[in-house]
Amino acid sequence: MFVWIILIPILVQYTLTSVVPMLISFFLTFTDWNLVGTWNFVGLDNWKRLFSDWAVWDSLKVSVIYALYSVIPTVVIGLLLALAVNTRKKGTAFFKSAWFFPVITSVVVVASIWKWMFTAEADGIINQVLGIFGIEPQFFFGTRLALITVALLGIYQSVGTAMVYYYAGLKGIDTNLHEAAKVDGCTGAQVFFHITLPLLRPTMAYVLITLTSGALKVFDSVYTLYNQTGGPQNAANTLVMHVYRTGFFNMQMGYASTIAYLLFVIIMIISVIQYRVTNRDVE
Repeated sequence: MFVWIILIPILVQYTLTSVVPMLISFFLTFTDWNLVGTWNFVGLDNWKRLFSDWAVWDSLKVSVIYALYSVIPTVVIGLLLALAVNTRKKGTAFFKSAWFFPVITSVVVVASIWKWMFTAEADGIINQVLGIFGIEPQFFFGTRLALITVALLGIYQSVGTAMVYYYAGLKGIDTNLHEAAKVDGCTGAQVFFHITLPLLRPTMAYVLITLTSGALKVFDSVYTLYNQTGGPQNAANTLVMHVYRTGFFNMQMGYASTIAYLLFVIIMIISVIQYRVTNRDVE
């Protein structure tokens, strides 16, 4: 009874800030509410429109490509950094803090610095570095590189999180397993692929689900870099950006809620698949 009394404030807060807004948003998918006026019940019209609206599917394609650009490198780099930190004898705390610092820094601040570093002018820091190697200045915010620039920002801000999770997973592995394998004559690669990596599957599942969910919901970095335009020719117009533009610029909150629920279902499906694939029992 005492436990429930302690949980009541948390449950009330969660209900008011999460459950109730989700229910209201789901209700709005059946209306034509425009934010300021009264709403009308339109049934399944928003859902029918959703499946024939190519702008939605184009923005979903952008979100998926962004997730591929950012999640896969983050998973690999995060694991490599965790392995490097785990094998160090000195300076572990410094390196963990250094790589985790971008995670706790505001996305808006980092994106603003990113925008300054990747400026198209020849005096931009990145273009100056490229000039040292004889490469002409690049327009990183153009159609061709717009999404890659956002993905690089996502990697920079997420790799520290992946590293910390992997590092915690590595610390949870019994060192006796590694020592026994080495006594049996296993090489470092064999120990990694047959002992370390399989035992990291639960951690990897969590990292993949968390990063993929965050990548598909990316918004603030895109907004900071390209305002509400979604980039040149919508090159970085992710699905969440499209929801924002539909709801607050086109004043179609009912339809925007429908698109948001499409994203919710997609993330749920991908998360279940990732969990089943990566979180198998280790024999």
